[in-house]
Amino acid sequence: YAFFAEHHIQDKVLFPGMGYLWLVWQAIASSRQCELSKLPITFYDVQFLQPVIFTANKRVTTLTVQYLHGSRNLDVHEGDTKVAIGRAAVSSDPLGLKVLSDDAEYVLNAADVYKELRLRGYQYGSEFSGIRQASLDGNHAQIAWTGNWVTYLDTILQVSLLGLGRGMRIPKSITKMMIDPTVPLSSLCSVQVNR
Repeated sequence: YAFFAEHHIQDKVLFPGMGYLWLVWQAIASSRQCELSKLPITFYDVQFLQPVIFTANKRVTTLTVQYLHGSRNLDVHEGDTKVAIGRAAVSSDPLGLKVLSDDAEYVLNAADVYKELRLRGYQYGSEFSGIRQASLDGNHAQIAWTGNWVTYLDTILQVSLLGLGRGMRIPKSITKMMIDPTVPLSSLCSVQVNR
């Protein structure tokens, strides 16, 4: 998991919020004895309560996932501190997303996108630099799939930052995130982020 060290925000190495959700997804898949690649999931009302910050003295941490199948409630803890809460459910219905036509005007290439994000205080390493091109409003982007769910989902959140104007913004909650790894990547994920 060395790639987590490439998630820099305001000169701090933070465990990515999408990493919390990935851990929950992994736990649910494991409890069902199912591969992650075959388990569509929906996250609801997720709140990121506390960032996990890595320092020179603290390069390793233990995160604990609690998931109650009946209520679908999820908690992620670092020691005694709750860092994320929400709900998750295995999705039985397909996403129903359409592949969008690519008629968006992409005016930012990858170098432009990450220069803009660096100016705002986000210093993403190469593993977290998956945007290939994007629109200025943050509504459209082309994102590279590298086989890593944490970096892919984090990159989707990065796109939403582009339309918010300059300044540091950290997503604090997600209303709904639907992920279906069984459909083509072009229509893989639908996210509503509270900005």
